[in-house]
Amino acid sequence: MISVERKAIYLYIISGLFRFVTSFITFYIILRSLSTFEYAQYGLLVSLSAIFTVVLIANTDSVFQKLYSHQSLYKDVNGSLVLLYTLLGLTFFVIIVIIKYIMLTFFADSQIAKVLNNNYIFVFFLLHAINITAMSLVNALKRNLDFAYLTIVPSILIFLGIVNSPVVTLANIILILCVSHGLTFFLYIIYNIGDILKIKISFKKSPRLIRYIIAYCRYSILTILSKNFLELTLRTLLMERFGYVSLASYNLASSFMGIFKEIAENIMMAITPYFLESKSDQKQKIKNAIIAMRLQIGILIIILSTAIFWYDLLSFIFPEKDKEIFNVKYVLYAGSIIFISYYENYIIMFLKQSWITISKLYILTFIINMLCVILVFLLGMTVDLSLILVTVCSLFNCYFVHILKRKYFGNSQRY
Repeated sequence: MISVERKAIYLYIISGLFRFVTSFITFYIILRSLSTFEYAQYGLLVSLSAIFTVVLIANTDSVFQKLYSHQSLYKDVNGSLVLLYTLLGLTFFVIIVIIKYIMLTFFADSQIAKVLNNNYIFVFFLLHAINITAMSLVNALKRNLDFAYLTIVPSILIFLGIVNSPVVTLANIILILCVSHGLTFFLYIIYNIGDILKIKISFKKSPRLIRYIIAYCRYSILTILSKNFLELTLRTLLMERFGYVSLASYNLASSFMGIFKEIAENIMMAITPYFLESKSDQKQKIKNAIIAMRLQIGILIIILSTAIFWYDLLSFIFPEKDKEIFNVKYVLYAGSIIFISYYENYIIMFLKQSWITISKLYILTFIINMLCVILVFLLGMTVDLSLILVTVCSLFNCYFVHILKRKYFGNSQRY
């Protein structure tokens, strides 16, 4: 008989693969339709959306798996989150007004300001953050079919929007993203309106739970922001120092390899709630996680080892693009970062069991990320050196995270 965890893994893999197919076709259309310069700006949009998502939800979605591992807290947690996100939403609107004013007043000529000048950009940031939060929430609640819906439906709507758009421009893409995420969430709200109306806010218990959430996330906010800031710094420096072709090359490789990273994250999201909820049958759960990790590593090794032969052929599929953007070194870099993340995701599953270990992970990662930002900014005088610096910092972070796991949870499992 197939265990509940394995059923969840299979469903998450199927959802990820479906999203992979639609995302790949969408990626193909976007790459063919946008100019190289617009595609470089699209890369800045991706980094900015990641940063604003953290700002909006304060990375509180990282605590869901821990909170919902205690079924007795379900009702109180639901009410507390409604109150918390109402406050965060109001704060977000104040922040975006200030940021937009500063960027358009003092940095109007920067590429980031030009991306932020779109009329729908902050609506997209808001809807994207809502989608990320909803996916994390249903994952923690182990509502696996809901997770599949939130994974598949937006990708279908985006695909249909891009395919049927008479002209594919960066502005149109942002509008399509807004409509797709907005419609997905609206339909989900309508379907679950009964459960939503049952949520009650306890003004006696909510402040205590909100304090716990903030305490749990206070280190992770800076950590995730530093990670996204590092990515934005790298993209911005590629654009400013080496030209939009270099950034377009980086975007292309990151978009392609990012699909594999997303599937890997889905698998670990499927396993972690069951791992945290119960201490029974831990060996089997760890075995499932190791099998999934090794399978992904094997596939990634095949892709990277053959990239030197097939990646350059993409220039024949996209003849209208500069041949320089199909540079295999960017794929090898993006692949190496994902390779490292596979093992890190596995270790984080253990570290989430304790607030002490996860907080130490966040502090450690924040320090390394900020060190990497400084090194890239000061020493990244060439594209190769910039990519090497980021890769080395990622390796150091993975090593120290491994040491942290061994210190608190031993090394009894075989990797």
